[in-house]
Amino acid sequence: MMQVSAFDWYQGTVSAAYDQVLDALPGPFERGPGLHGYTDTYKGQTSAGSSFTVWAGGKCVRPSVQGRGADAPGVAELLRGLPWGHVVTRADSAVDLKGPGLFDDLVGLLREFARFEGLRTSVAGDWLSEGHDAGRTLYLGSRKSAVFLRCYEKGKQLGEDRDWVRVELQVRPKGTQRRFMAGASPDDAWGCGGWSSRLAPQFLGGMMPEVCPAGWRASHDELGERFDKMADRNWRLLVDVWERYGGEWVCQHLGALAERHAGGN
Repeated sequence: MMQVSAFDWYQGTVSAAYDQVLDALPGPFERGPGLHGYTDTYKGQTSAGSSFTVWAGGKCVRPSVQGRGADAPGVAELLRGLPWGHVVTRADSAVDLKGPGLFDDLVGLLREFARFEGLRTSVAGDWLSEGHDAGRTLYLGSRKSAVFLRCYEKGKQLGEDRDWVRVELQVRPKGTQRRFMAGASPDDAWGCGGWSSRLAPQFLGGMMPEVCPAGWRASHDELGERFDKMADRNWRLLVDVWERYGGEWVCQHLGALAERHAGGN
Protein backbone atom coordinates (compact mmCIF):
# COMPACT_ATOMS: atom_id res chain seq x y z
CA MET A 1 0.00 0.00 0.00
CA MET A 2 1.41 3.39 -0.96
CA GLN A 3 2.29 5.71 1.90
CA VAL A 4 0.62 9.11 1.65
CA SER A 5 2.09 11.06 4.58
CA ALA A 6 5.67 11.58 5.74
CA PHE A 7 7.30 12.22 9.09
CA ASP A 8 8.03 15.92 9.61
CA TRP A 9 9.22 15.47 13.22
CA TYR A 10 10.46 12.29 14.85
CA GLN A 11 11.74 12.10 18.40
CA GLY A 12 12.34 9.10 20.61
CA THR A 13 13.95 8.02 23.85
CA VAL A 14 16.45 5.18 23.43
CA SER A 15 16.51 2.30 25.91
CA ALA A 16 20.27 2.41 26.54
CA ALA A 17 22.85 4.48 28.40
CA TYR A 18 23.77 7.69 26.61
CA ASP A 19 27.43 6.76 26.13
CA GLN A 20 26.39 3.56 24.36
CA VAL A 21 24.01 5.48 22.13
CA LEU A 22 26.59 8.12 21.23
CA ASP A 23 29.11 5.39 20.36
CA ALA A 24 26.55 3.82 18.01
CA LEU A 25 25.54 7.06 16.28
CA PRO A 26 27.54 8.52 13.38
CA GLY A 27 29.92 11.29 14.43
CA PRO A 28 31.61 13.65 14.79
CA PHE A 29 29.30 15.65 17.05
CA GLU A 30 28.92 19.32 17.74
CA ARG A 31 28.50 19.54 21.52
CA GLY A 32 26.53 22.22 23.34
CA PRO A 33 24.67 22.96 26.59
CA GLY A 34 21.76 20.71 27.53
CA LEU A 35 18.02 21.34 27.58
CA HIS A 36 14.87 19.71 29.02
CA GLY A 37 16.70 18.37 32.08
CA TYR A 38 19.67 17.01 30.10
CA THR A 39 23.17 18.33 30.70
CA ASP A 40 24.48 18.04 27.12
CA THR A 41 23.34 18.49 23.54
CA TYR A 42 25.00 16.73 20.62
CA LYS A 43 24.32 17.52 16.96
CA GLY A 44 25.28 15.11 14.22
CA GLN A 45 24.42 13.88 10.76
CA THR A 46 23.59 10.47 9.30
CA SER A 47 25.54 9.02 6.38
CA ALA A 48 22.61 10.04 4.15
CA GLY A 49 22.82 13.65 5.33
CA SER A 50 19.92 13.80 7.83
CA SER A 51 20.72 16.09 10.76
CA PHE A 52 19.82 14.92 14.26
CA THR A 53 20.03 16.21 17.81
CA VAL A 54 20.76 14.13 20.91
CA TRP A 55 20.05 15.25 24.47
CA ALA A 56 21.92 13.26 27.10
CA GLY A 57 23.32 13.30 30.62
CA GLY A 58 22.01 14.58 33.92
CA LYS A 59 19.05 13.07 35.75
CA CYS A 60 17.56 11.82 32.47
CA VAL A 61 19.13 8.36 32.20
CA ARG A 62 17.92 7.61 28.67
CA PRO A 63 19.00 9.91 25.82
CA SER A 64 16.52 11.54 23.46
CA VAL A 65 17.14 11.74 19.69
CA GLN A 66 15.27 14.16 17.44
CA GLY A 67 14.97 14.91 13.73
CA ARG A 68 12.88 17.75 12.30
CA GLY A 69 11.50 18.71 8.92
CA ALA A 70 13.09 16.96 5.95
CA ASP A 71 15.52 15.23 8.36
CA ALA A 72 12.75 13.43 10.30
CA PRO A 73 12.38 10.36 8.01
CA GLY A 74 16.12 9.73 8.07
CA VAL A 75 16.26 10.06 11.85
CA ALA A 76 13.32 7.65 12.22
CA GLU A 77 15.29 5.15 10.12
CA LEU A 78 18.41 5.82 12.22
CA LEU A 79 16.62 5.15 15.50
CA ARG A 80 14.97 2.02 14.20
CA GLY A 81 18.34 0.66 13.14
CA LEU A 82 19.95 0.92 16.59
CA PRO A 83 20.48 -2.34 18.54
CA TRP A 84 18.27 -1.07 21.38
CA GLY A 85 14.59 -0.31 21.30
CA HIS A 86 13.15 3.17 21.62
CA VAL A 87 9.83 4.78 22.42
CA VAL A 88 8.46 7.72 20.46
CA THR A 89 7.79 10.92 22.38
CA ARG A 90 6.66 12.93 19.35
CA ALA A 91 5.96 12.15 15.70
CA ASP A 92 4.42 14.59 13.20
CA SER A 93 2.75 13.13 10.11
CA ALA A 94 2.51 15.60 7.21
CA VAL A 95 0.40 15.42 4.04
CA ASP A 96 1.26 17.87 1.24
CA LEU A 97 -1.51 18.98 -1.11
CA LYS A 98 -1.72 21.49 -3.97
CA GLY A 99 -4.55 23.26 -5.73
CA PRO A 100 -6.01 26.73 -6.35
CA GLY A 101 -8.20 27.77 -3.42
CA LEU A 102 -7.44 24.49 -1.66
CA PHE A 103 -6.62 26.05 1.70
CA ASP A 104 -10.01 27.78 1.92
CA ASP A 105 -11.75 24.51 0.98
CA LEU A 106 -9.85 22.65 3.70
CA VAL A 107 -10.65 25.33 6.26
CA GLY A 108 -14.35 24.81 5.54
CA LEU A 109 -14.06 21.04 5.85
CA LEU A 110 -11.97 21.17 9.03
CA ARG A 111 -14.19 23.74 10.74
CA GLU A 112 -17.26 21.59 10.08
CA PHE A 113 -15.40 18.51 11.32
CA ALA A 114 -14.31 20.38 14.46
CA ARG A 115 -17.87 21.53 15.11
CA PHE A 116 -19.17 17.97 14.86
CA GLU A 117 -16.37 16.54 17.05
CA GLY A 118 -16.48 19.38 19.59
CA LEU A 119 -12.85 20.30 18.94
CA ARG A 120 -11.22 23.61 19.71
CA THR A 121 -10.04 25.67 16.73
CA SER A 122 -7.61 28.59 16.58
CA VAL A 123 -5.72 30.50 13.90
CA ALA A 124 -2.35 32.11 13.29
CA GLY A 125 -0.77 34.08 10.45
CA ASP A 126 -2.14 36.73 8.10
CA TRP A 127 -5.91 36.33 7.85
CA LEU A 128 -6.73 40.03 7.38
CA SER A 129 -4.81 41.44 4.44
CA GLU A 130 -5.91 40.91 0.87
CA GLY A 131 -4.09 37.98 -0.70
CA HIS A 132 -2.86 36.68 2.68
CA ASP A 133 0.72 36.87 1.45
CA ALA A 134 2.26 35.83 4.76
CA GLY A 135 0.26 32.61 4.89
CA ARG A 136 -2.44 31.34 7.22
CA THR A 137 -2.68 28.47 9.72
CA LEU A 138 -5.69 26.73 11.21
CA TYR A 139 -5.27 24.59 14.34
CA LEU A 140 -7.54 21.77 15.54
CA GLY A 141 -7.56 20.32 19.03
CA SER A 142 -5.57 21.10 22.16
CA ARG A 143 -1.79 21.39 22.16
CA LYS A 144 -1.81 19.47 25.45
CA SER A 145 -3.61 16.44 23.99
CA ALA A 146 -2.06 13.36 22.36
CA VAL A 147 -3.03 14.54 18.86
CA PHE A 148 -3.11 18.07 17.49
CA LEU A 149 -3.54 19.20 13.89
CA ARG A 150 -2.31 22.19 11.91
CA CYS A 151 -3.30 23.09 8.36
CA TYR A 152 -1.22 25.86 6.83
CA GLU A 153 -0.13 27.51 3.60
CA LYS A 154 3.33 25.95 3.36
CA GLY A 155 4.11 27.47 -0.03
CA LYS A 156 3.50 31.01 1.17
CA GLN A 157 5.52 30.31 4.31
CA LEU A 158 8.52 29.42 2.15
CA GLY A 159 7.83 31.96 -0.59
CA GLU A 160 7.34 29.16 -3.12
CA ASP A 161 4.25 27.55 -4.69
CA ARG A 162 1.30 29.59 -3.38
CA ASP A 163 -1.08 26.63 -3.83
CA TRP A 164 0.99 24.32 -1.60
CA VAL A 165 -0.92 23.39 1.59
CA ARG A 166 0.35 21.13 4.35
CA VAL A 167 -1.88 19.23 6.78
CA GLU A 168 0.20 18.09 9.72
CA LEU A 169 -0.86 15.85 12.60
CA GLN A 170 1.28 16.19 15.72
CA VAL A 171 1.24 13.06 17.86
CA ARG A 172 2.58 12.77 21.39
CA PRO A 173 1.76 9.09 21.96
CA LYS A 174 0.69 7.81 25.36
CA GLY A 175 1.25 4.46 27.03
CA THR A 176 1.63 1.50 24.69
CA GLN A 177 1.26 3.78 21.67
CA ARG A 178 4.76 5.12 22.34
CA ARG A 179 6.27 1.72 21.53
CA PHE A 180 3.80 1.06 18.73
CA MET A 181 4.86 4.26 16.97
CA ALA A 182 8.50 3.12 17.11
CA GLY A 183 7.68 0.75 14.25
CA ALA A 184 4.70 2.52 12.70
CA SER A 185 4.41 4.43 9.45
CA PRO A 186 3.48 8.13 9.21
CA ASP A 187 0.03 7.04 7.99
CA ASP A 188 -0.38 4.90 11.12
CA ALA A 189 0.11 7.98 13.30
CA TRP A 190 -3.41 9.12 12.35
CA GLY A 191 -4.77 6.14 14.26
CA CYS A 192 -3.40 7.39 17.59
CA GLY A 193 -6.51 9.46 18.36
CA GLY A 194 -10.22 8.93 17.99
CA TRP A 195 -10.98 12.07 16.00
CA SER A 196 -7.78 11.86 13.95
CA SER A 197 -8.75 8.31 12.97
CA ARG A 198 -12.12 9.55 11.77
CA LEU A 199 -10.51 12.42 9.86
CA ALA A 200 -7.80 10.26 8.28
CA PRO A 201 -9.76 9.10 5.18
CA GLN A 202 -10.11 12.72 4.07
CA PHE A 203 -6.32 12.96 3.65
CA LEU A 204 -5.07 9.39 3.33
CA GLY A 205 -7.46 8.37 0.57
CA GLY A 206 -9.45 5.98 2.73
CA MET A 207 -6.33 3.93 3.44
CA MET A 208 -7.19 3.18 7.06
CA PRO A 209 -10.38 1.08 6.89
CA GLU A 210 -9.26 -0.89 9.94
CA VAL A 211 -9.26 2.31 11.99
CA CYS A 212 -12.25 4.15 10.58
CA PRO A 213 -14.41 1.75 8.56
CA ALA A 214 -17.16 4.25 7.89
CA GLY A 215 -15.08 7.41 7.54
CA TRP A 216 -16.62 10.70 8.61
CA ARG A 217 -19.94 12.21 7.56
CA ALA A 218 -20.45 15.94 7.85
CA SER A 219 -24.07 15.81 8.95
CA HIS A 220 -25.62 13.51 11.56
CA ASP A 221 -28.87 13.48 13.41
CA GLU A 222 -28.97 12.64 17.12
CA LEU A 223 -29.73 8.96 16.54
CA GLY A 224 -26.88 8.67 14.04
CA GLU A 225 -24.49 10.29 16.52
CA ARG A 226 -25.50 7.79 19.21
CA PHE A 227 -24.83 4.93 16.81
CA ASP A 228 -21.41 6.36 15.89
CA LYS A 229 -20.44 6.64 19.57
CA MET A 230 -21.48 3.03 20.14
CA ALA A 231 -19.42 1.97 17.11
CA ASP A 232 -16.39 3.94 18.33
CA ARG A 233 -16.53 2.21 21.73
CA ASN A 234 -16.60 -1.21 20.07
CA TRP A 235 -14.60 -0.59 16.92
CA ARG A 236 -12.13 -3.44 17.50
CA LEU A 237 -14.97 -5.98 17.68
CA LEU A 238 -16.67 -4.46 14.64
CA VAL A 239 -13.47 -4.61 12.59
CA ASP A 240 -12.78 -8.23 13.60
CA VAL A 241 -16.33 -9.28 12.66
CA TRP A 242 -16.19 -7.31 9.39
CA GLU A 243 -12.89 -8.91 8.39
CA ARG A 244 -14.02 -12.45 9.26
CA TYR A 245 -17.60 -12.47 7.97
CA GLY A 246 -17.76 -9.58 5.50
CA GLY A 247 -19.95 -6.49 5.19
CA GLU A 248 -23.02 -8.28 3.86
CA TRP A 249 -23.12 -10.62 6.87
CA VAL A 250 -22.71 -7.68 9.29
CA CYS A 251 -25.62 -5.79 7.69
CA GLN A 252 -27.86 -8.85 7.70
CA HIS A 253 -26.97 -9.66 11.30
CA LEU A 254 -27.64 -6.11 12.45
CA GLY A 255 -30.99 -6.20 10.67
CA ALA A 256 -31.93 -9.46 12.36
CA LEU A 257 -30.93 -8.11 15.78
CA ALA A 258 -32.96 -4.95 15.20
CA GLU A 259 -36.07 -6.98 14.25
CA ARG A 260 -35.61 -9.27 17.27
CA HIS A 261 -35.48 -6.40 19.76
CA ALA A 262 -37.82 -3.93 18.06
CA GLY A 263 -40.77 -5.06 20.16
CA GLY A 264 -38.98 -4.13 23.34
CA ASN A 265 -38.89 -0.38 22.56
